[in-house]
Amino acid sequence: MKLSALTAIHWFGDICICLAAKDLARDIKAVAGIDLPVIASHETGEGILSVGTMKDAPFLAEAKEYFSSLPTEWEEYAACVLVDRVVILGSDKRAAMWGIYKLSEKLGILPCHRYSLTEPEKKAELPEQAWTDRPKTYRFRGWFLNDEDLLTKRILSGGKRDIDYRYYHDVCDVASLEEAVETALRLNINLIIPGSIIDIDEPYQKALVDYCVKRGLYVTQHHIEPVGVSWWAYNNYYKRRNMDIPPYSFLQNKQAMVTVWERYVNLWAQYGENVIWQLGLRGRADTPVWKADTAKMDEEGWGGYISDAIATQYDLIRRAVGEHFYATATMWMEGAAMYADGSLTLPKGVMPIFSDAGNTQMMSSDFFNTPRDPKVGSGIYYHVAYWGGGPHLAIGNNPVKMLYNYDLAIQKGDTCYSFLNVSNVREVLYCAAANSRVVWDRDSFDLETFDRSFAKDYFGNEALSVFFREFFACYVEGDIQTDLAKSRNYSFDFLLQDVPFPYYPINDGDLRVIGRSALRGKEYKNGWPQRFEASAKKFEALLQKVETASAAPYFEEYKLMVQFMICLTRWAVGVCSYRETGDKAYLRPAAEHLQRYLEARKRMEQPPFENWYRGDDKMNIPGLLALTMEYAEGE
Repeated sequence: MKLSALTAIHWFGDICICLAAKDLARDIKAVAGIDLPVIASHETGEGILSVGTMKDAPFLAEAKEYFSSLPTEWEEYAACVLVDRVVILGSDKRAAMWGIYKLSEKLGILPCHRYSLTEPEKKAELPEQAWTDRPKTYRFRGWFLNDEDLLTKRILSGGKRDIDYRYYHDVCDVASLEEAVETALRLNINLIIPGSIIDIDEPYQKALVDYCVKRGLYVTQHHIEPVGVSWWAYNNYYKRRNMDIPPYSFLQNKQAMVTVWERYVNLWAQYGENVIWQLGLRGRADTPVWKADTAKMDEEGWGGYISDAIATQYDLIRRAVGEHFYATATMWMEGAAMYADGSLTLPKGVMPIFSDAGNTQMMSSDFFNTPRDPKVGSGIYYHVAYWGGGPHLAIGNNPVKMLYNYDLAIQKGDTCYSFLNVSNVREVLYCAAANSRVVWDRDSFDLETFDRSFAKDYFGNEALSVFFREFFACYVEGDIQTDLAKSRNYSFDFLLQDVPFPYYPINDGDLRVIGRSALRGKEYKNGWPQRFEASAKKFEALLQKVETASAAPYFEEYKLMVQFMICLTRWAVGVCSYRETGDKAYLRPAAEHLQRYLEARKRMEQPPFENWYRGDDKMNIPGLLALTMEYAEGE
């Protein structure tokens, strides 16, 4: 059909369909120069691009004549492009959105175009066609905007969190989420946590959840804040009421804990069926409950104690929303071991979510040893961004590794729920996009094919796909046994496997940890300068190749990551050499590498990404530079 034949977009149903239709109108404007009004109407017909769902009787009565079979499965849609009209019919509101965004792809709009800023080719018509699709692997497909430091200060909302912690004081502005949320939807992601800490009893933070629900996403809670209550939310509940804060203990102050849980369950219940509830009991920040609770008991005792808390939370939810709801418990750190040995139990119907472990992004031993109940379902929590020793400002989790772990999860039947930690999204876009295709339909996913397609679409040159593998090959392999010992101190439990990829690559987060330790003389081991030197040379050789590549503008993002890893690795060589020799002459050149990176990344803050790095609190490259100069200039 000729796009000029269209006169309007009609939508019917939930507001999220309207907002997706407005995205589509913007897409059509971009490729065909046509302004289409977006109208709330169930009417189909000549000149109309109409969208609705099986649940809307008026629309269904109009639309069903266009399809030989109707979409009835979970998030299934059917679509047809005829000579003078387009009709999209979803089994539910999310399915209708998937149909809208697939039509955008057929128009030539890339799913991640909000980050690539690639101009689509002009298009005057679409071939007449019909198609249908649905998710075939995972039911819930989530993103976690965790450690979202770059998002929080990109646009200053004015919102502040009252928490006794080094990070997370600034609340992300809703406008900072727009690219991330739209990109998630275009990739068929249906679930989100829009920040590390979300206290919906505070307006600025509630606004983030409101926006995500309005856009049609399921929402859930971080495992450090079951039923929406973190250690800080518990304390702030009483502080807001000018009350003495009862000690944080489900054993000693059960009613005080239940009072806060009940308050937040009722707040979250306002989102109805859009909530997937997180259950558990943790301490301050991402620590076991015994770090905050004064009760004394052994592991078996703690397992029973946490089980009782979860059962109480489950009953509170049931009283608030009825018998039918989705609930999960994330098997993370201490919870993984307790659930595996049976000391932690879950109410019937609560899905266990198995996690990768620490810096390796490999599954914990409990994942392999814990029986599943297929009647309940289970899932996976996985990281392509991981703060502490993990990737943050550069891609650091090889999709080969990600695919390996997802295949294990699929074999185990953990296909009800996938949750991916994506941090600020922009830096790990390639990995997140690959993951979205895996969780939608693993059987149709081939990594090599995806790499070529991504390189062609975003880099403008299919041949540049080889740079993905070359980038990961530049990382130094870490000391696995040292990392295992350290991680077990944090209640992670590894099961070492023979795998065809680096088990523990030293990515940007690890480099920062090792370099700071070298500066301060803490937890430092010899031998790093030579190993980092070899890594830096690999990255430098890669940069020479990419500098001469013919590529689209988005390739600059990849190029900056290579430059970043060169500068950070060269800095690590310098500060580690200083620690080994005691010679301060290494420090100024090391600092100059950080300064060089800070200058280079300014080009990634052009519109619409002004102030993108203003919130660089986690890697904190300006802070690393200042610390390095402090040692260089000190006595």
